[in-house]
Amino acid sequence: MRLWAIPLGLLWITSCREGRTPPAAVGPAPSALPDAAAKSARPATVKVTLRATNPDGVPLHPAEKSSAVSARLADGTEVEVLGKSADGRWLEVRAGDGARGFITRRYVAGARAEPDEPRADALSTDSPWSSQAACERALAAGRKLERPAAVARVGSWNVRWFPDGKPGKGSEGNGTNLPWLACIIAWSNVDVLAVQEFKTNPRARGAVDELRRLLDGHTSGKWAAAFDDCPNTDAQHVGLVYDSKRVTAKGAATVGELNPHGQPCKDSLRPGFSMYLTFPAGLDFHFVSVHTKSGNDRRSIGLREKTLAALPDATRVLLGADRDTDVLLAGDFNTMGCKECSPPISAADELATTDRTLAALSARHRRIPSSAACSEYYKGHGTLLDHFVASASFAELGASARARVSGLCGDAACAVAPAGGPRAAERELSDHCPLFLDIPDRDLD
Repeated sequence: MRLWAIPLGLLWITSCREGRTPPAAVGPAPSALPDAAAKSARPATVKVTLRATNPDGVPLHPAEKSSAVSARLADGTEVEVLGKSADGRWLEVRAGDGARGFITRRYVAGARAEPDEPRADALSTDSPWSSQAACERALAAGRKLERPAAVARVGSWNVRWFPDGKPGKGSEGNGTNLPWLACIIAWSNVDVLAVQEFKTNPRARGAVDELRRLLDGHTSGKWAAAFDDCPNTDAQHVGLVYDSKRVTAKGAATVGELNPHGQPCKDSLRPGFSMYLTFPAGLDFHFVSVHTKSGNDRRSIGLREKTLAALPDATRVLLGADRDTDVLLAGDFNTMGCKECSPPISAADELATTDRTLAALSARHRRIPSSAACSEYYKGHGTLLDHFVASASFAELGASARARVSGLCGDAACAVAPAGGPRAAERELSDHCPLFLDIPDRDLD
């Protein structure tokens, strides 16, 4: 297969052809690409293919630099370029169905990033991630994250130091925006959510009860929550939040083997927390919330490696409670690399090593690929830290299974965050973004 590219001003048009030599030129010369103000003098038609970085498609805006979204165009859509802004960063386009508007240049397949390219576009005011009010408007209008028929939906979300947003005991009036969090979980159309960084002190327990009450109101469900039993209630805990009307959960268990020290609660590192889930049409499996050691130093990456190596032991413990070998782990695996190692280990390198380790375990597992390259923002930059990991026996999860990254990570397509400090969702919810996984609701074992 030959990959070829032909420069077109600030665009690159790309194509793949098997065994064919590309033509010498496509479209007009670079200087001929018109500005939006000079469309009447436009030369021969220029068409480009769009690359969506969000499952909802490429956002189409009514005007240059507008945050409003008038429509979305599917990945792979071919559009006609009608013009470009003076700085070349916005293109006016028209799709085959007549949809017309403006896109940012980064959505063109093969577009080159310029050093001074703007950072993440502003979130659409219609996005439930832009504000609590926007989320509540979406729910009131019946808009939720689309969900195919006959599937179970599970998710994972590190909700930073719930409910205080910081270590310690916290104080009233600070921390997690409970109404917005409940709205987002309801909007996501999820059955069960693996959560991390939840405190379990009395204030946190009260906040969980309030979260459940709000969720019941939004969904007409009956929400429940359970967490590991480590005694330090001000530390970070892992757990599950689920709608008991949509899933049956039993066999709550703290999985101490997943603490890298081999003891469930040692040094305030997290064990796993598991429940056995059964869905209406027969799908059933062990669902485990996981939160491995954070840090980009040699000790931290070594502790993460110990947690992965303990997966076979953890699986044996789960099988002791129920013989079903289907296991799905979800959570913050902190695959951030090791800057302090010599030589340094990048996040991508650690992720590749993680995949090899999972495949080589005596109880083989695999990481489910994600729809975006990040699941957390740190100092404005995205990193993929959160994952689903499934046992090799989990037949209902086919080879094409893919985790959907939502939140700011999905909306901004992991672009560098704009200047000005954390965005509202980062301040009031979490620096992490939730992941969702749809699994056919059927039993194949």
